[in-house]
Amino acid sequence: MPLYGRGVRSFPLNSLVDFKKGGAGLKYEVALSIHTNEIIWIRGPLPASVHDISMFRGCTAEQKKQKKIDKNAFIFHIPPGKKGVGDSGCKFEVSFIIFYFF
Repeated sequence: MPLYGRGVRSFPLNSLVDFKKGGAGLKYEVALSIHTNEIIWIRGPLPASVHDISMFRGCTAEQKKQKKIDKNAFIFHIPPGKKGVGDSGCKFEVSFIIFYFF
C-alpha cells in the first residue's frame, strides 16, 4: 500500500493518522518510575488517532456512555493514593496525575 506523503486527508486509513502531528503512525503509552528509573508500564500499539486522555482512561466519551471501558487501561492500575506526573494531555485527571509543563 503506498503512503501519500504528509497529507492527512489523503491517507487511506484515518485511524492511523495523528491529527496533532499531521502524519500516520501508532501510539504507545509508557510509564517510568521516577524512583528506580525503570519502565513500569507499556500499552500499545494503538491507532495514532486515539487521544492521550482516552488511552489513559481506557475509553472515549462516547465509549463511556456505552459502558465500553477497557479495564486494562493505566488508570485502573494506579494504586490508591498514588499519582503520576503527566503532560497537558492528562491535565483533567487531577485525582491520578500531577500536571507538568514539558
